[in-house]
Amino acid sequence: MPRQQTMLQKLMNTDVSLFLMAGAVLVCVVGYFFGFMVALKTLGGVLIGLFAIGMPLLLMHGDELETEQLDAAQREFGGRLRRHLIPLQGSRSLTFEHQDTVGRFSIHRRSGNSVGSSWLELRLRWPDRRLKLNITPQNVLARTGQFFGMQDITIGREGFDDRYVIRGNDEEMIRQLLSRRVQRAIYAMPDQTIFGIRIQGGIWRARAGYRGQPVDFREFVAAGLKVYDAMRRDAKN
Repeated sequence: MPRQQTMLQKLMNTDVSLFLMAGAVLVCVVGYFFGFMVALKTLGGVLIGLFAIGMPLLLMHGDELETEQLDAAQREFGGRLRRHLIPLQGSRSLTFEHQDTVGRFSIHRRSGNSVGSSWLELRLRWPDRRLKLNITPQNVLARTGQFFGMQDITIGREGFDDRYVIRGNDEEMIRQLLSRRVQRAIYAMPDQTIFGIRIQGGIWRARAGYRGQPVDFREFVAAGLKVYDAMRRDAKN
């Protein structure tokens, strides 16, 4: 049976066109009887009221969806959920066991409208503390850096080399890690506009930046674990 909607979800799904029409009619009536300036003030009051009511509802709706996704991720991967009052390590996190290590999925939020101001992150231990690797999408900034001589490791597969910028301190090991199996797993990672995989200081990280509501948490964690597991297997070979 489909899950019953909460009161907040019902409010979020309500058609607001009637309220907007009522507001427009109110402004027109006020303008007709009391003049243009009074109508403008009324319009400003209506907009302020809508903002004051709408923003808390949007924030509550986003928090509710986030909670549902985290609960679903916990049911799939197990572990412990935490909400951080001081979000130095993310606003919320899920810590769980994965094979011979511990994984940590966290949600990071920042104010502002810039792309990638918020992101998801998956962290796991990497056995080689000396290895440094950074994989990011090709973009204008990366191509400019390459023009001025910034490092870009090529692995000999045109599609992957054209799509990603690869940097690190051990080219031979990195080429070994980025086998075709690993490449396919990276291709499957969600939300690749703002994206990155990094190994540094014995920590493996995958990130996905987002605007608004993020990608499905379970999908992101499952896809990240597939990349991590494939890279660990190739590192042993």
